[in-house]
Amino acid sequence: AIGAAIANALVAQAATSRLLFAMARDRQLPQFLRQIHPVTRVPQRAILLVAALSLVLGLFFVGQINLLASMCNFGALTAFLLLHVAVAWHHRGAGRPLLHVLVPLIGFIILAYVLFNADVYAKVGGSCWMVLGLAVLAFLRLSGRTTEFKANDAVH
Repeated sequence: AIGAAIANALVAQAATSRLLFAMARDRQLPQFLRQIHPVTRVPQRAILLVAALSLVLGLFFVGQINLLASMCNFGALTAFLLLHVAVAWHHRGAGRPLLHVLVPLIGFIILAYVLFNADVYAKVGGSCWMVLGLAVLAFLRLSGRTTEFKANDAVH
């Protein structure tokens, strides 16, 4: 179990740090995160930031693994709720309402029920995190930066 936890933590840290690097490169996050090491070519500052945050969160949640898992589930469930909305929106008017509207609606209802019954602290923490994300979105929009993903810009 410890080996699997360490392996998953390393993969999560590598993926998260590269996501932060890419967002900084696209001017969505502070520019200090876009620096890469000249020899190893890894996003060194982003890796160190994610490691520090992981350490702080790990120390904060010692003995509270259920709360931490519940907060992670809150984020995943919220993302999947939005995915169901996006699928229905993308296929609106596609002529197959059973497949493209009813199935996402059923999935949305099931996920909303599970999310509604989540731990209260997870709901509070997740809601605060969403408010922070909306504040960042508002800041980016008000500062004139785009928040749209451009596939041709992502391939370098």
